[in-house]
Amino acid sequence: MSKKFSLICIICGLIFLGIGVYLNFSLSDEKEKDPVVEKDPVSEQKESLDINGDLAQGLYYMTKSSWSRTNNLIGVYHYKSDKVLTSNFEIAHLYEIVFSRLNRKGLIDNGVVSEDNVKNEFKEIFGNYVEYHSIDSFNLGCDFVTYDSINKNYKVIYTNCVAASSISTKILSAYRYSDKVVIEEKVLFIKDGVTYYDPDFLEVANVSIDDEDEKILVYKYTFMYDKNNDLYYFYSIEK
Repeated sequence: MSKKFSLICIICGLIFLGIGVYLNFSLSDEKEKDPVVEKDPVSEQKESLDINGDLAQGLYYMTKSSWSRTNNLIGVYHYKSDKVLTSNFEIAHLYEIVFSRLNRKGLIDNGVVSEDNVKNEFKEIFGNYVEYHSIDSFNLGCDFVTYDSINKNYKVIYTNCVAASSISTKILSAYRYSDKVVIEEKVLFIKDGVTYYDPDFLEVANVSIDDEDEKILVYKYTFMYDKNNDLYYFYSIEK
């Protein structure tokens, strides 16, 4: 009887030992299988840029036109959506951006600029995100531009008018990632001399762009990096 009891104790001991070994390996294995939380590689590469530096300033003002849109309601259309790609910009808006930069570069000579220069500027600003197409004519603020298909150039017809501004803007921040630069801008909207918080001109804002006010809308401009050309191209605007 004692031998049987001893045998049973040995067997039970071996069973418990086996269970213990199994549980030990199982727990160890579970620990090894615990998910590893990896840091976002993009956020790790985020670099704050000087908003007054050449890169941030150059990219930011590359998006701006020194000519205001003739109609404020049309001129702020891209601020009304959550996100607008440059490939979906109105064609007159694209040309305003391009001609403003051509003007700053001094490439509009006596109101005339070659089509080649216009094409090159499209490429420098938008890369492959926007395809160049000639346009017969368009309003440049309250000036007018026509295309000469024979001489392959554009002619600006100046009216000596002063276009009223439709927006007031200010850079808040700029960041560089591995594949892009993002610039944050706050915007107030102006119509008939009255300042508004919104692009639909519904809520009057008795503030200036330099004021700290959470109701002032903030937009992000994205410029995608092309490593082959070492250039940033204007890609989108979003809230």
